[in-house]
Amino acid sequence: MEMSSNVTTTDGDALDALTGVLSDALRALADAGHSDDANRLAAQAYAALRREHQPQAQRINVLMHGLVRIQNTTKEQKMATADPQLDVRTEAPAQRHELIFDNYHRLTQGEGFVLVNDHDPKPLYYQFEAEHSVHLGLPGGRPGGVARAGRPSRMSSATRLLACPASDLTPGERRVVTAPGLELLVLNCGGQLFAIENRCSHEDAPLDDGPVDGAACSIECPRHGSRFDLRTGRALNLPAYRSIDVFDVQVVDGIVSVQID
Repeated sequence: MEMSSNVTTTDGDALDALTGVLSDALRALADAGHSDDANRLAAQAYAALRREHQPQAQRINVLMHGLVRIQNTTKEQKMATADPQLDVRTEAPAQRHELIFDNYHRLTQGEGFVLVNDHDPKPLYYQFEAEHSVHLGLPGGRPGGVARAGRPSRMSSATRLLACPASDLTPGERRVVTAPGLELLVLNCGGQLFAIENRCSHEDAPLDDGPVDGAACSIECPRHGSRFDLRTGRALNLPAYRSIDVFDVQVVDGIVSVQID
């Protein structure tokens, strides 16, 4: 029995290591401009692992969120950031959808706007899908959020989660933000905002209680001491050797938001 247990542990460690190597290789493939190929391979890996190796499958699932973000070019992100903002939070609920669609109909091809709301966006999502065959990003796990709507040539499927008011995230402060199947850590390090997945890539320990080194711009796992670069997610020392995912952070209308896909 003891020998069988040792073999199982060794096999599990080997599979975990292979999953990490595959993740690094797929990130490199996406960084080289082959995001579609990387996403397809990641989806095949997830399908192969999903039934009998759920921890590794979940890591591939998290990776796929990161690969989708890589697929969005820097130019497209800058264009989206410059879009005008439509804040409907002060409008009467019965008038909000009419106002949103009126603004959408005024757009020419390639134009868009950033929508800020504080109500459940699912009815609006289905209306856009039915009437215009476009996808409006949904802020998962929260009743409202920030998303971009635009004509198809520049339509973004990015989903942004609202983390907290920017005034609550002063230097040294941090917040945990959840989304379906994902937990993020948003923090202010030396006046800069960062968002990372809230788990160490070594044994999945949460990072939100770990000490932050402002000079090195890194966070340390409180369980075994692995450190990660907040800018890139790169593991800086053993026992962790795999990177963790990082997420784009913006401040919109005084609210910190995180792009998750």
